[in-house]
Amino acid sequence: MVKFTVYMFMCFFVAQVHSQAQSIKAKKGSFAIDKSKNIIVWHQSNIDTVVLVKNIKGFRFRNKYRFNKPITSLSHNKKYQLSRKGKTFDLYISKLPLVQIEVDTPLNKDTKVLGSYKYYNKKNFIESSLGIEFRGNLSLTYPKKTFDIEFWRDSIWNKSRDITFENLRNDDDWILDGMYNEPLRIRSYVANKLWTAIRKPYGQDEVPFEKSGIDLIYVEVFKNQKYQGVYTLTESVDRKLLGLQK
Repeated sequence: MVKFTVYMFMCFFVAQVHSQAQSIKAKKGSFAIDKSKNIIVWHQSNIDTVVLVKNIKGFRFRNKYRFNKPITSLSHNKKYQLSRKGKTFDLYISKLPLVQIEVDTPLNKDTKVLGSYKYYNKKNFIESSLGIEFRGNLSLTYPKKTFDIEFWRDSIWNKSRDITFENLRNDDDWILDGMYNEPLRIRSYVANKLWTAIRKPYGQDEVPFEKSGIDLIYVEVFKNQKYQGVYTLTESVDRKLLGLQK
């Protein structure tokens, strides 16, 4: 009788734990999967807003991915392992915006080719057609390329489309800087932020949108479902930025 009671208690306990363990469903555009490297990057700026259960058994990134055993907390500073159909993936939870680019045509440095662009940050999901090409001279020899992109209204007429990201300007021309020659990925970011913070343009009172330099944000980039790394999404230096008349 005692053994039977213990057995029933254990069954009840396991059932309760299982019933409390849930999978987290990732929002559209908030994740990207590199199946060649077995990497999943999930953008979630505030983990506390999604952890609503005591035990997390896995995630739904279109398909179900499971932990070997349920976990009780999540962190931006840890790598997690998920499994699907016998294959193990490393999950990284990132605070940085996530950029996903898809192109069917090989890129070159002379002519922009048609592609699609997805951007996700704090529930802000943007989709657009774009033209994309390689940017730079010496940087073209680096394994990690820098891209020059222009947003288009559609895939037929290639009319430009202005888009704004966070506190950056509203424009159609942008740069995705790979920062391959910056091991710490902070030199250009800090230098540009510092310069715009300390120098006010002479004509800013007459031309409010005039700036003394570019602004930029960090992003995680995937191209054709392959993880490219951390980039900066950067404004372009042009007449609009400097407030110059044609």
